[in-house]
Amino acid sequence: MQSSTGILTVSGILIGFLFAGFWWSLNRELTFNPDQRHFKLGYAVLLVTMVLLGYFGMVDPLRKSARTDPTLIPSYRGSFLLCSGFLATCSRNWAITRSSTGPGIRQ
Repeated sequence: MQSSTGILTVSGILIGFLFAGFWWSLNRELTFNPDQRHFKLGYAVLLVTMVLLGYFGMVDPLRKSARTDPTLIPSYRGSFLLCSGFLATCSRNWAITRSSTGPGIRQ
């Protein structure tokens, strides 16, 4: 149980930093005119990293702990909803940026 607490703490901090980085890059990208915006593959890598970290670093360890300790079930459900909402928000904002840039990847 002690190792899963450390994993959850570190994963929560890292996902916060990744979210801040994504939000900063999205904000920076939206300051350009729509014809000057371009998709960077780093955004996709950042999203995939956040998804993997959210699942393997938060949801999965809590799910395993909740199987042995039923008092952790609300925490597991809350973290699952948090990660799902987080992913939906990031992908929605990424889609808004992507739709304003037009088709194709320009660099």
